[in-house]
Amino acid sequence: MRKFVFVLVLASFSIPICQSQSLGIFTAHADVGTVLHPGSTTYDSSKNAYTLIGSGENMWATADAFQFAWKKISGDMEISADISFLNSGGNEHKKAVLMLRQSLDADSVYADVALHGNGLTSLQFRDEKGGITSEVESKMSAPARLRITRVGKYVYMSLAQQGSDVRFGVARCGFRLMERFMQVLEFVLTIKM
Repeated sequence: MRKFVFVLVLASFSIPICQSQSLGIFTAHADVGTVLHPGSTTYDSSKNAYTLIGSGENMWATADAFQFAWKKISGDMEISADISFLNSGGNEHKKAVLMLRQSLDADSVYADVALHGNGLTSLQFRDEKGGITSEVESKMSAPARLRITRVGKYVYMSLAQQGSDVRFGVARCGFRLMERFMQVLEFVLTIKM
């Protein structure tokens, strides 16, 4: 497993979590799934930027492994973030992700807007616990800003290039998320909100 830097927002009950005064808008952070080394989350209030360091393998297939910062939320919501990777090298499938997740379980139901290290951007989702991850790829490569929106049972992806307005993406997925869920940001980068 390679060591990556991540930023996320989530919640649940089944694994140990770390709480800190320096997490900005987030309540806590934790590793999800099996990771090589314990991860960490920091917030720089002078830059309004989050940096997560994690050594998880991926968020894909039937189980995930990553470090994340989280906050419990419910109902309709929207979160946007300007994204930049700390380095351009490494695994082309490293991800910067805005996510909604039902629990901290490695095989949890989730939906995310994912920017990969190679520029691929997609709406990814697992619509049942232990199910296979699916995705809808965007035609826009390497956007600077990502947005995930939940309205009712649907999750939407919106993207923007540097200096442009965020535009609604064609991708959407619909499935039942529990009323109380996690808002997740998973970044192999520093995130500026």
